[in-house]
Amino acid sequence: MVKHLQSNPDDLRGWTLLARSYLSKSRYKDAVSAFAMAYQLSSGEPNIAVDYAEALSLLENSIVTEEAHGLFLEVLENDNSNAKARYYLGMFEAQQGNLLSALQAWVDLVTLSQKDAPWLPIVKEKIDQASKELGIRADTIKPTPEVQKIALDIQKAYQNAQAK
Repeated sequence: MVKHLQSNPDDLRGWTLLARSYLSKSRYKDAVSAFAMAYQLSSGEPNIAVDYAEALSLLENSIVTEEAHGLFLEVLENDNSNAKARYYLGMFEAQQGNLLSALQAWVDLVTLSQKDAPWLPIVKEKIDQASKELGIRADTIKPTPEVQKIALDIQKAYQNAQAK
C-alpha cells in the first residue's frame, strides 16, 4: 500500500485505508501522518476529520489536543449527531476541568445514540465517574434542547424511512 501511495499520492481512498489500518494497529504516529494526507485530499470530509482528530488524541495518550478539539468542533458543524466527535468533546471538557460540561456532552451523546450502540457502556461509565466527582446524580442532567431536537429529527427520519 505504501509503495502504491508513493506513486499515487493523490489516492484519497488509499491514504484513508492506510491510516485506518495504522490506527487499528495502534501505530498512532503513522496513522496521524496518513490521516493528515487523507484529510488534506478530502477537503475536510467529516468522517476523515473525526478519525484524524481521534488519531491525534490517541497519539497524545487520549489527551484531546487543541488541534484535535478544533477538528471535532468542525465535524459537529457538518454532522451534529457525530458520536465520536461528541464523546471526545466531552473528554476535552473533562481534561480542561469542566466536568459539568463534559457530563452534559455525554448525556447528550446517550440521547442521540441507539440503545445498542457499542460505545454506550464507555459513555455511561464516564457519566457515572463525572457525576460522582461532582457529587450530583447523573439523572438530574437532562439533554440540551438542541440535542432533543436533533434526536427528534433522527427519529422522524427513521420512521419515514420505515414507512417507505
